[in-house]
Amino acid sequence: MLEIYGIEHILYLLVTIPFFVGSIYLIKKHVKTQEGMRMAMRVVGVVYLLILIWNRISTSMLENGWDHFLPDLYCGTSGIAMSLTLIFLKRDHIVLHCIIYISTLGGLLTMIYPDFIVHADSLFYLPTISGMIHHSLLLFIPFLLVYTGYVKPDLNKYYVLPVGMAVYITFGVFEITVLGYADAMYLFTPALPGSMFNWFGFALIFLPTHLAFLIVWKYLPHRFKPKSVY
Repeated sequence: MLEIYGIEHILYLLVTIPFFVGSIYLIKKHVKTQEGMRMAMRVVGVVYLLILIWNRISTSMLENGWDHFLPDLYCGTSGIAMSLTLIFLKRDHIVLHCIIYISTLGGLLTMIYPDFIVHADSLFYLPTISGMIHHSLLLFIPFLLVYTGYVKPDLNKYYVLPVGMAVYITFGVFEITVLGYADAMYLFTPALPGSMFNWFGFALIFLPTHLAFLIVWKYLPHRFKPKSVY
């Protein structure tokens, strides 16, 4: 079985982190127009959507079954929402002011502690490798959006996150009551067994942390903020 921070996990981090950081830098450096940035984000959205579909198909075929094709956690739901928003909606769309923060949290936690990899014998087991890439993009795409100015954190849009979280929970209730899922969005089972990290515990920590970030960002000197083409 794979080990968290075993050789394959460490090699994955050593390859993907420089690749994604370099990609973010190159997009910012070479895409200089609004039209070019819009096209770049559409391409990112399409690529990410294809990776998500790969992950959902492989997971359904090899693990959960087709009746659980729809994602039941924040990460998968955020990935689909973010990819479709990048493909079809405009820059700095209000939806992104919820999704990028939930995505960053999910991507960061999974990069640090990808608990699902211990169920595989190889990193290249399809649900595992597709899940790792998917969660890596959950972390790096929000950084890309903010670094390029495609999304601009805004204290006046703080309300979007709690409203968006309510939408996630409503979707989770739908999956449980209509589709027959045992749980969704950590409504019953915490992310870590025996911990406070169910949906309510996450909200208690995440919402004030998000507010603090937006306050700091608002008063951050302009020279420290990313410059964009917009």
